[in-house]
Amino acid sequence: MEFVVEHDLGSTRAVILGRQGKYGEAVRQYLDENQESEALDLALEHIDEVAQDSEAFNAIVETFLWRYISFGCRGWPESADIPSHKIDELLGNIPGTHLSDRDKKTVCDHDCFLQERQLTSAVQLFIFRLIFQEVKSEKAQKILCNHVLRCESLSLDSQARAVRLLAFDYIFDDVSLAFDISSQDGVVSSMELFHQYSLLIRDVAIDKTPWDSSWLMTLFQFEKDGEGVRIRPGTFLYQDYRAREPSPNQSAEDLGHGAVTLSREAFAQNLSRALSERLYPRIKDKDRTTARLRLFDPCIPVIVHGACRGGHSFVHHLDVAWFNRRARYHLQHIMILDNLYAFGLLDDFPVRVKSQR
Repeated sequence: MEFVVEHDLGSTRAVILGRQGKYGEAVRQYLDENQESEALDLALEHIDEVAQDSEAFNAIVETFLWRYISFGCRGWPESADIPSHKIDELLGNIPGTHLSDRDKKTVCDHDCFLQERQLTSAVQLFIFRLIFQEVKSEKAQKILCNHVLRCESLSLDSQARAVRLLAFDYIFDDVSLAFDISSQDGVVSSMELFHQYSLLIRDVAIDKTPWDSSWLMTLFQFEKDGEGVRIRPGTFLYQDYRAREPSPNQSAEDLGHGAVTLSREAFAQNLSRALSERLYPRIKDKDRTTARLRLFDPCIPVIVHGACRGGHSFVHHLDVAWFNRRARYHLQHIMILDNLYAFGLLDDFPVRVKSQR
């Protein structure tokens, strides 16, 4: 080993570490040598040991999950160097990929048995699996909305913010499925989650130096490149760039065979514009989903005559709780629009006021 280290034989060092049973360190060494296939194979063979090495575990998640399932990406790209069956095996075998019933029930509790980092890891693996398998079900939505995204510890650090926004963006792919419009409490709760989503999107879009934010670099998979910013193929921002900058004179690099470097100013503008156009149609979907709701409307016959024939969902008991829920529901619509206008998609004041009304 001394000879290997002295002569900087990284690949050989990884082999020796593996034979010594130091699997986590061996995985990290393989990744340092850009031997991703070897690193993944070793991790799959000794996943329990690798998962206990936090540095190796984070490197595996960053290299094989965040790289291909970052913000806005769905399924597994056909162009990926790593075959999908290996990722399926990885997600199926990493401890914590599936949230157990106990996790689901306790994830919101203040005395949660999971440590903060363990919880963040379990949640991100659960979300990666949903996105990888393109699961769109009411059960998955309920787990995320009712348990995962309501845990306070998932908003305490930067990594958790990346996980939350990844989850929110996935949930609101289908707003009609994500929204619970069966009750007043349900729709207010759904609106609150959508407001949190719009708030995170706004925070990203108005960030003056996103290239200095580690959680944004993880979430969107870009990196600094001197005085510019490099965006990688297969990412949300790269696809947006390709859609906006078609040109017959584009090089092979610009056509999708390599990363593209933008100036910091151009990158910030593209990021803000792409996110505004991501959020705007989802707000429209939210408005269509809730436009015909009558859950908060008072029953006029009861108010006027003291009785009605029933057969509708109008409110009979106009108490303080009803008023507060109704006020929250309408104010949340306005706050969501404010988050959108904060980065200038619709900056015409009359249009803004009309939308809020």
